[in-house]
Amino acid sequence: MPSLTKTAHSTLGFWSLQFSGDLIAHQEHPASVFETRSLAGTFFLRLSPLWWRSREAVACELAFLAHLYQHGCRVARPVATKLGATSVEAEGHTAVLFEAASGHQPGQDDPDWKMRVLPDWGRTLAPQHVAAQEFVPPVSSWRDDWRVEPVFAEGLARLLRNDPNAAKAADDILNTVENRADSLGPTGFIHADFAPQNFRYQRNTGLTAFDFDNCVWHWQAYDLAVAVSILMRSHEGEESIQQLVEGYQEIAPIPCARDALQELVKLRALYVLCDRISAEVRGETTSGNVIAKAHSRLMALIPNK
Repeated sequence: MPSLTKTAHSTLGFWSLQFSGDLIAHQEHPASVFETRSLAGTFFLRLSPLWWRSREAVACELAFLAHLYQHGCRVARPVATKLGATSVEAEGHTAVLFEAASGHQPGQDDPDWKMRVLPDWGRTLAPQHVAAQEFVPPVSSWRDDWRVEPVFAEGLARLLRNDPNAAKAADDILNTVENRADSLGPTGFIHADFAPQNFRYQRNTGLTAFDFDNCVWHWQAYDLAVAVSILMRSHEGEESIQQLVEGYQEIAPIPCARDALQELVKLRALYVLCDRISAEVRGETTSGNVIAKAHSRLMALIPNK
């Protein structure tokens, strides 16, 4: 990562903030993320290689963020450069500087988890979905269709070639969601990975969302399926899911029935497996054990497989 650290330092010159000079690396693959500070606060610089996220894909992400903010959603926004742009190109990367989301990453041991975090998880998702109904992507990219999202498509292709059992499960899942499309509720741009690692919690403000790198046109209920897939494995799974759902319903109706949502939970498990496979193909630090765990979770959701 030394070469990218040098690129990150030079890229910060596009912004007018006076940075401290220190960079803390948080992520290396596929995009590189660095934490930096100035008198104005803490910021995160993301360098996305152009082979990973095209200029069009990044433009859609940033436009969606701006749209959500304009509609009152709590999101960590990009910071404009000296010339007023929200992104710049630097040595084969698209660079974006984001505000830091306020608060901390909550977990099940957080004293506010049950009574505040879980309902606010739903209350934060619902306004995003309401606002997304009016969002029109500024340019065309893979974000227009979840089926061609690069990580999913690459991982799925490899899975279909190499794993007959998982391939059969994948076919069943994809056929089912296509056949039940009308029962899965409205579609629109969604975060697509709205889980605790991608939001921060502060008692006086609630949740603030960040990392919309995976945002894509999808069934809006898929965002809820991401949450359900996490909470169903917790000690108080059903109660936790109900608290989240009740928070969502304070703002908007649940997009689909619970049995339909369960089909999207399976789709989420398939996506996670494809993501792990894709990371292995790219030579990132994904161990076989991580892939095996994702494989087991998927197969556990498929009866008689």
